[in-house]
Amino acid sequence: MAKTAAERQREYRARRNADPERREKYLRSERMRWTKYVLAGKKKGIGDLDKRGQKMRRKGWRKAKERQKQREMAVNTIATPPQSPDRDVVMSHEPTRQSVKGKKKSRKTKDKLRKQVADLQKCLDEERRAKEKYKKRLQRLEKKTSSKSTAVPSDVRRSALHHTALVAQIKEHYKNAKTEREKQIISRVVAGNIIKKYRLQSFSESALGFSKKRWKLTGSVSTFQRKKISNFVDIKKRVRDFFTRDDISRMTTGKKQTKTKNKQKMQKRFLLDTLKNLHRKFLAENTEEISYSMFSRLRPFWVVYPSLADRDTCMCKLHENLTFVAEKLKQIKLIESSVLEDLVESVCCSSLNKQCMYGECEQCKNQTVPMSSLYAADVSDLKR
Repeated sequence: MAKTAAERQREYRARRNADPERREKYLRSERMRWTKYVLAGKKKGIGDLDKRGQKMRRKGWRKAKERQKQREMAVNTIATPPQSPDRDVVMSHEPTRQSVKGKKKSRKTKDKLRKQVADLQKCLDEERRAKEKYKKRLQRLEKKTSSKSTAVPSDVRRSALHHTALVAQIKEHYKNAKTEREKQIISRVVAGNIIKKYRLQSFSESALGFSKKRWKLTGSVSTFQRKKISNFVDIKKRVRDFFTRDDISRMTTGKKQTKTKNKQKMQKRFLLDTLKNLHRKFLAENTEEISYSMFSRLRPFWVVYPSLADRDTCMCKLHENLTFVAEKLKQIKLIESSVLEDLVESVCCSSLNKQCMYGECEQCKNQTVPMSSLYAADVSDLKR
């Protein structure tokens, strides 16, 4: 029968190890090969490894040593004849210190886990008993209530149905009302002292869709009227002309810088100041009173705020820093106004005078911005 490759290699190693010269030559070549691998970085000594690698290397050594001992014991067992029966040899099997310590630790851990299991089992039994108790109470309560008659009288059901239908009908009429007069008439029907007596105003508002402005202290519906502006068309034209002035907004020159609304395409204009400052300027130039909300609503749709990408002038982050500082000083109540024009007027005689603006005026060159007495914050809180 032909020998396997493993058997042929085993015989070759046995013949090589039997000859001392051949074995010494083999060991020398293996040492040279190991040195070559170490220099090339393919193999590393235990001193070159990290802690994890050293741990794994020593573990491999221990396993190899155990395998070697097992092989030697097997060889000795085969080569040693059995002892004679009349020879009484007493083998000592005393436990080592490590085994005693390990068994003690194992027993301690098992006792601890056994105690935890017992405590958890006790808690589980208590929760199970409590659940059964409340489950039984619920069953008794359901049995007691089911024995009584729970039928609702027909007149009560009819009244509830009538209430629901009436509320839905009133709400629909109020929603579909086209004029303010119709809404006032519908809301006056269901508003009064009786609703107020039983504190049903909020319920009526949510159920019928009324707003709080229709209620007065007496409970009646208010007859408010929207404020009408007599010359609204003229004011609208003046506001539009004001926004399209070159000192209020600037025209863009880009081909794509347009805005369309209701099929009306217009070239964008960028505002040069905030709406609040522009509103104050408009009121100073015109005698007609107009609120800030109306002023903002009448702004043309093509007059918009510029973004950082749209700005190609000095309105950049560096030059806007002064505005940020003024706003923060106003927020912490250190100054009374955050408008830069007002701050300039407070430190010079006239903003139109060149000497005052260049600090050459003897009267105002040493003036500073007046500080408010309400300041109570930390100066380090300033955000630049």
